[in-house]
Amino acid sequence: MSLLHTNRVASKVSVDHLAAAIQYDPETGDFHWKQRPVEHFHDGGKTAAQRCAMWNGKFAGRPALTCRDPRGYRKGMLNQKMVWAHRVALALHLGEWPDGEVDHINRDKADNRLANLRVVTHRENRLNCPDCDPKQRREAA
Repeated sequence: MSLLHTNRVASKVSVDHLAAAIQYDPETGDFHWKQRPVEHFHDGGKTAAQRCAMWNGKFAGRPALTCRDPRGYRKGMLNQKMVWAHRVALALHLGEWPDGEVDHINRDKADNRLANLRVVTHRENRLNCPDCDPKQRREAA
């Protein structure tokens, strides 16, 4: 999946919706699910109120965005959309989805502390890429 596609899918979840669903600790980089309001749920086999009560009983207060992709990035699902923890962290901090790539300064893809994240261009991100061989980093420069 391309970065552009990932950004477009994630941005379909509003930052207000993120803020209502996820608690972010910028000091530790940890995420926890909040008690979500009934408006986040739709009727189906069960009513929205029933779905809300079930979800909150199972997930509220528990760690969020804990799955890791094969590259080491933390991610999770919200409203049937994949969201990446590093992008969620900056979206919650900035009040809008980051415009650009998010770089982990220390190269640890699971470290989502605010002090470790910055919005950069693709070129800048490639310069701090631990998986790139030196030739690729020189080409990005």
